[in-house]
Amino acid sequence: MLFYNWEKVKKESNGSVKDIMTILHVLTYKLPPVNRHDRIYKFWTKSFHGHSFLVNPEALFIQRRRYSDAEIAQYAGIASLRNYFEYQKNKRYQIRPPPLYRG
Repeated sequence: MLFYNWEKVKKESNGSVKDIMTILHVLTYKLPPVNRHDRIYKFWTKSFHGHSFLVNPEALFIQRRRYSDAEIAQYAGIASLRNYFEYQKNKRYQIRPPPLYRG
């Protein structure tokens, strides 16, 4: 399970899909950069810990051929809306839609 701060990921990546994927990779696999020219070098020392969570982030990278990087970045953003305490209680991870306005 991976916990991350989606707002900080967006801010540090400046909305770049490649950088979001790099940050998710760093958080998932925790591999150190090879040298200072490595793409993960600028994100390696920063903390992205937060309340957003992915239950099985490795699956995103294992099945990366099936989805575009933009789709994976969108999934991570949407997943940040889930409530971890509800997941702990029910072992279901879904996003509840907001109540409809009936005015």
